[in-house]
Amino acid sequence: MGNKPVKIGVRLDSKTIQAGETLKGRVYISVQQDQMTSGVHLVLSGEERSTIVRHERDDKDRRRVVERATDNIIQRDVPLAVFADSMIRKGQYEYPFEWPIPDILPTSMRLEHGESHCEIRYEVVAYLANSNRSYFSRDSSGSASLLIFGNSFDESAKEVQMDPESFPIKTCCFNRGSIKVGWDADRTVAAPGTIVNIGIVGKNESIVEVQHLSAKLMEVVEWTANGRREKSKRTLVESRIQVQAFTNWHRQMQVPSRHQQSEWNSYESLADLHRATTQLKVSMDAKDSYFGNLITVRHMLVVSVITPGACC
Repeated sequence: MGNKPVKIGVRLDSKTIQAGETLKGRVYISVQQDQMTSGVHLVLSGEERSTIVRHERDDKDRRRVVERATDNIIQRDVPLAVFADSMIRKGQYEYPFEWPIPDILPTSMRLEHGESHCEIRYEVVAYLANSNRSYFSRDSSGSASLLIFGNSFDESAKEVQMDPESFPIKTCCFNRGSIKVGWDADRTVAAPGTIVNIGIVGKNESIVEVQHLSAKLMEVVEWTANGRREKSKRTLVESRIQVQAFTNWHRQMQVPSRHQQSEWNSYESLADLHRATTQLKVSMDAKDSYFGNLITVRHMLVVSVITPGACC
């Protein structure tokens, strides 16, 4: 720290907190000589940060270009101590604080994708304010990082059912028929560690063999910086269902006519044939869904019918 006239430190009772809880800690100030200031302020700062690294090549050189962007989520400033004479005297000071934080803040996160990355970051800053309540300088402020866990959405069971769709199967430009598939899930919101029950119905109306069914939960993170966009996609969990024993998934000897296909159009009619079931346990490292100005985190349930060399 050297011989700075003011040293400020922030100590939090806990470096992790649930949104909506009370943040507790202390601010320590060491003053080597009297300082003009209107008081001590505390700031809760949260922001989206995005960095996109790309490489460009011209006729001679290859250069590394870094695009950066930030966007505020919260910037809340409160006075911790007010000095009537606009002066803090030489000495040692300690200011405890208890601060209820908003219950709508998103969860802290960071994702790295090659050289690019994005994050939701929070910190608590203490500083000596002037008459305009602005930062003096880095010499008269101190900070501590804070991890915030956002509140869960309503996790009560909310079933969803997707009516069957017909997907044409073509190989080498020849019509091989179609496959109908629909699905249902017992919830639309799931926290890490919870189980989603999946049901899949369908009928193979093609001359192509069905190898198995697949249900997987995908996580897609996108972030932007100065007009550039980066994306990272991963599979959180996948389940494969073997259906060779069920006649509704057997391939046809010839492509059915439209009349032959018409009776299998509703979810219920296909469920009467067979409803395959499976479970997906959401991985503990799944990120919270989030839609911000720079960062978007989406989750998708993908149901597929896998055929040789293709899927639908």
